[in-house]
Amino acid sequence: MATAAAQTLSLQAEGVTSAVKRETGQHVVVVRLTPTTSAEFAKFTSEHVGRRIQFQKDGAVLFDLPLRSVSKGDPFVLVVRSADEAERLALRLATKFGKFEIVVVPD
Repeated sequence: MATAAAQTLSLQAEGVTSAVKRETGQHVVVVRLTPTTSAEFAKFTSEHVGRRIQFQKDGAVLFDLPLRSVSKGDPFVLVVRSADEAERLALRLATKFGKFEIVVVPD
């Protein structure tokens, strides 16, 4: 049984970069988590596939997406619309020691 507390996961990134996928030309943000939070993120994603999640920092929503698959490891990649959006998101996720939250959006 899920509880309200189980719907939020605090994570810490060791590295966050913006890039362009060579194969597709898509703008992306690549997030490399600490070993501890990487394992927690894999478990969290396995419990919430099919749900909508938000990346938040200091209560502000930075990114919102449907969770389509289980994280199988580190790093994970977020596809964004533009180079500017990739840069802004990477900077926000990397600030304050790379700490941010993942929140499951209520149905």
